[in-house]
Amino acid sequence: MLSLRFSLFLAFVTAAAAAFIPRLRQNDVQNATSTGDAAGSQCGFEGNSDLYGLGIRLGIYFQWLSAQLCRLLYKEYVVDLDRAYMIFLAAVFIALLVLTGDADSTYDVEVLILMYILICGPFNFISGQLGEYRSIALVNVEFIVVWPATVYSCWFWFVGRESSFLQQPADCGTYGFVFKQVSLRSHSTISFFRAVSVLLAVILAFFHGFWFYLVPLKRWRKDRETNKPVLESIMSWWGPSRMEGRDGGPTDRDDLTKTALSKIYSAFCLVFPILGIELTLKWNSVTGVYTIRSIGQLIPSVTGLAGLVQVIYGILRYVRTFFVIAL
Repeated sequence: MLSLRFSLFLAFVTAAAAAFIPRLRQNDVQNATSTGDAAGSQCGFEGNSDLYGLGIRLGIYFQWLSAQLCRLLYKEYVVDLDRAYMIFLAAVFIALLVLTGDADSTYDVEVLILMYILICGPFNFISGQLGEYRSIALVNVEFIVVWPATVYSCWFWFVGRESSFLQQPADCGTYGFVFKQVSLRSHSTISFFRAVSVLLAVILAFFHGFWFYLVPLKRWRKDRETNKPVLESIMSWWGPSRMEGRDGGPTDRDDLTKTALSKIYSAFCLVFPILGIELTLKWNSVTGVYTIRSIGQLIPSVTGLAGLVQVIYGILRYVRTFFVIAL
């Protein structure tokens, strides 16, 4: 797939170079009045379009939607999407680290936006499936890319937020999305993000251990009888393999419950980070990130759209083949 490899290369170069491209920031602007009335101040700043411009965001959203469609209807292609997104995330995380160590200060809002991409986005790809279309090696790659982002999030909300690399818009609040508009300066909001960051880091570490140790045990041809019931229960619930005819396998009611939960999970993973990113940009009056006229914005958006079209085409081809066989 030459087009896929070329797309991966473009995504990596674009995201990695974003941290090194000089950018012009627009601090809070006050109206030029002799009275200096505080009510005349204009909040907001010019965002980094090289990291989260409209074209890049659209490309990411197209990837998330493609991943959800693949997980449901076109599992053969989900591995390619997963690998592409992991490479992109690695580049974004490197850019975030460079921004953290850069003398040019950044805004905590920008870090929050990148956290939506780095931490929330991968859950559109990560699932319990392990087998024909998913290997332990791929799970390891996901862990290596996503888990450091959760560790960074822990550092940011506990320590980094008070560091000198951040700047705040003068006389303006900074806001984020946690099911509603919240102030990023609120103690309760900071405590919430601290708790979520630690919880995610622990959960990801636990499930990585699960894939590393319990799944290989499950694949042994000679399972120990003491471990087998536990392993069967874990795999029947977390993994999508149905294991009909085995003791302890899922019932029809279990299947219906898991299907409903899976749909809710998929919708949440897709909608929540998109709302978080777009509302955060809007509430903080971030400018310069709503155009795709430049080549740097056009390429990732077209690449993401092309991937979505390819997924839809594969699904339609599969449906057509299914009906031909049925008839």
